Amino acid sequence: SFPEMHVSELGEDVFFQYVDTVASPIKSDVLIGTMERTVHDAEFLNHHGGNMIWKHQVEMAVPIYVAYSGLPPVFQSVLVDFVMYDSVVEQGGRFLKESMYGDWRRMSAKEARDATKKNIICESNRLILLLGEALYQLKTHGKHGRMSIM
Repeated sequence: SFPEMHVSELGEDVFFQYVDTVASPIKSDVLIGTMERTVHDAEFLNHHGGNMIWKHQVEMAVPIYVAYSGLPPVFQSVLVDFVMYDSVVEQGGRFLKESMYGDWRRMSAKEARDATKKNIICESNRLILLLGEALYQLKTHGKHGRMSIM
């Protein structure tokens, strides 16, 4: 049987949130990893088909997002929704997030929007990107007792 579907907060858009939490990734999905990854695993996510299309769309949206910064927030929101729709829905994909157990679950429209917006902001400001990477390293090293204090 098909999972129960709910129209997401996007309102009139075609995103749906499925109640089932585990999904098998397909080529057009965007995979958002959360576990500590080896360099090889991280490169896999970067080169996954859906992630490559999404990242390209994010990079293309950066100058427009920055230009819209002085306008009402709705302009940036519409751009984020366009990136989500153009890079995933039109390709037949979904946004999937890795659980703490390593399996994949469908992200809600809000989670997907937040991930897209975060990536656009990080790509628009190198300092934010580097800070995010440094915080991620501290978090994963702290989890596994590899933190050193200078």
